[in-house]
Amino acid sequence: MAAQFVRVEAFSVKESQRILGEASRDAAFCSHVSNPEAPRWWIGSPETIADAIKTHMSIPVPYRSKSGKLFSRQPRSDHRALLGGVLSWPVPMDQISLPQNKSLAKQLFLWMRASIEWLMEKFGKHLQGVCSHADETYPHLHMLAVGDANMLHPGLQAEFEGGKRLSNRKEKKRRYRAAMRLFLDDYFQKVGSKFGLERSTGRRPLSRIKDRAVANRVLDLEKKLADVEDVEARDMLDKIVEDAPKRPRQGMVF
Repeated sequence: MAAQFVRVEAFSVKESQRILGEASRDAAFCSHVSNPEAPRWWIGSPETIADAIKTHMSIPVPYRSKSGKLFSRQPRSDHRALLGGVLSWPVPMDQISLPQNKSLAKQLFLWMRASIEWLMEKFGKHLQGVCSHADETYPHLHMLAVGDANMLHPGLQAEFEGGKRLSNRKEKKRRYRAAMRLFLDDYFQKVGSKFGLERSTGRRPLSRIKDRAVANRVLDLEKKLADVEDVEARDMLDKIVEDAPKRPRQGMVF
């Protein structure tokens, strides 16, 4: 079975219309889907999510001035109020939809139910919407949580200390990765492992490395180290990948 795929991203209020449009398969927002089909909403709806965002934005938030005095003000228009996520199942829809593959369809349903229970546990009252799409290659769930998305996102939350975002880039990256690792470990322990999914394939996202020669070098080294226990060599390989200039990560599409 393939590796589990779980990803979350924080979105501003300005972006929320596009996200909800894509999730609900509004024709104006889903050009990336060849034959759009209406999603199944397991929790909430685009309307209830929009209302939750409006309510969240109406509540004043504390703000500390440079002098240290504490004030209250309305959230800014670019405030991240929506956390969006995707959880994908690795069996293609064209296999699941075959009449003779009823067992695959049942497994998909059970995975969706377990994943939704996990999302409810992780995000509680902030979880305002969960829908499933079956109109792309792989079936998947989308989750939508409303609130201070910087604090709802496990990786971004780790970048803050005492209400302020850390200024040290290396420390932010370290904390972000550590928090996301725990987030994905938790999903694997409670859901992924029970459905035969792997925590990770061990492969690096080489497509983001700008220099093709570097990407090919990493791939070649990975093959050579596949069956070799060499901690020092693997650390060197990790550093090559870490230091290589990369393309921006592609934004989440619903």
